[in-house]
Amino acid sequence: MEIRSKNAELDVLYPEGQNVEEKEQENDEPFQFKGSKRSGLRPSIKAKRTRVLREGSSESKDIRLLETESLGKILVVNGKLLSAEKDEFILHECLVHPALLFHHNPKSVFIMGCAQGSSAREVLKHRAIKKVVMCINNKELVNFCRTNLTKNKEAFRREELHLVFKDAIDELEKSKEKFDVIVGDLAEPLEEDASFMLYTKYFY
Repeated sequence: MEIRSKNAELDVLYPEGQNVEEKEQENDEPFQFKGSKRSGLRPSIKAKRTRVLREGSSESKDIRLLETESLGKILVVNGKLLSAEKDEFILHECLVHPALLFHHNPKSVFIMGCAQGSSAREVLKHRAIKKVVMCINNKELVNFCRTNLTKNKEAFRREELHLVFKDAIDELEKSKEKFDVIVGDLAEPLEEDASFMLYTKYFY
C-alpha cells in the first residue's frame, strides 16, 4: 500500500477514525518524561511550561503533540517521548548520513519505523536518491505526524517517498526488490514492543 500526503500543506487535517482536537490550555506545571529503567538508571526529562497543541487516539495509541519552552514541539505516544523538535536532528543525521555517504551510489533506501518522517527527510537530502520506502505498521500514528509535524511536511510530499503500512520483517522477506541502504529507526528493544524482532539475530 502506498499513501501520498496530498493535503500535507493543511495545518488541520485529521485522519478518519482518529479523535483529534486542539487545546489552547497552558500548563505551568513541568512536563516530566521518565524512560525505561535499565541497570538501575532511569533517564528523565523535565520541560517547563507546556501547551497541548494536538491530541489523537487510535485503538492502540494515545498521541499528544505538546509545545514546550525548552524542547520545542514534542511528540508523546502512550506517555513516552518519541521525538523532540529541538534535538531530534542529532539522532536522525547520525543515523542516516554515514551509511549513505559510505555507499558509493545509493539510489534506493528502505526505512524501518520513524512514523514522524525525520529519517525520510534526511535521506531525501541526498540528490541521488530515487526511491525511499518507509515501512511501519501504525498507520494512525503516521497520519498524525504527517499532518501535524510541520518540519517534515515537505518530505511527506516528495514523489520518491512510498509509505507501506506493514510489518517490516514480513515486507522485506516477501519483497523481490533490493535496496542499497536499509535504515532502522526503531523504538527500544523491549519484548512487548512490535519492533523487538528487528533487533534479533533471526532478522539479520
